[in-house]
Amino acid sequence: MSTLYVDRKDIELRYAGGVIEVHEPSGKRGSIPLVGLERVVLRGRVQLSTSVIGAFVKAGASVAMLGGGRSRYLATCMGKPHNDVRRRIGQFDAYRNGAARVRWARDLVAAKVVAQRRLLQKAMAVRPALRRPLSRGSARLDEAHKRVSNHSLWQRSWASKARLRQPTSARTPSCCRRRWASRPVAAVHRRTP
Repeated sequence: MSTLYVDRKDIELRYAGGVIEVHEPSGKRGSIPLVGLERVVLRGRVQLSTSVIGAFVKAGASVAMLGGGRSRYLATCMGKPHNDVRRRIGQFDAYRNGAARVRWARDLVAAKVVAQRRLLQKAMAVRPALRRPLSRGSARLDEAHKRVSNHSLWQRSWASKARLRQPTSARTPSCCRRRWASRPVAAVHRRTP
């Protein structure tokens, strides 16, 4: 899936033969196939007809319009939703699966640590004067990556979080439970007419 950005002045979009033709004042610039197009972002002075918007919508692409000096968001035209309910149900099922959430979180944190380490490695090449603090930071990130990669550590942390989600009575120490159990419960009085 791809995104089409149209941000040049005086561009005209036309629909012809299943493709979007891009025209400049000097002549035709090129054509863009609709297959695989997911989003279209229009910024600045762009001319298009309703047939072009209809082609984007039929292809399932959403069209976002930006305007003004700071490219403020103006409007969005969405295509017909498809498999939206199935996608949401799948997301909900994935959320309810605790093991999958832990696995996803571990992979996400590991990817962030790897990306940060890669950034420090590039910085070392560019800034040799800062090699020592950057290499220390890189070593700390290596340690963090080992901790993230250790599956048992994540299982322990997940188990402790699961205990925190138990009902209050299950987390209450036994000495307090006895004391609270012996207290009388206030009766609820209802007015009867």
